Amino acid sequence: MTSVAGVRKYSSAGTDWAAWLLGIGLGLTLALQLTTMSHSDITSVYSAIVGALC
Repeated sequence: MTSVAGVRKYSSAGTDWAAWLLGIGLGLTLALQLTTMSHSDITSVYSAIVGALC
């Protein structure tokens, strides 16, 4: 396979910032979910499944 000089097959422009923003957003979402859970959310099987999926 030949490549043309100066042409990249994959661009890494912005992927580092996107990964950071996605990670921070996911972390904040999980932290909010965990801090709002109560004891009744994990005592029954149905509640535990729904809590894990949401």
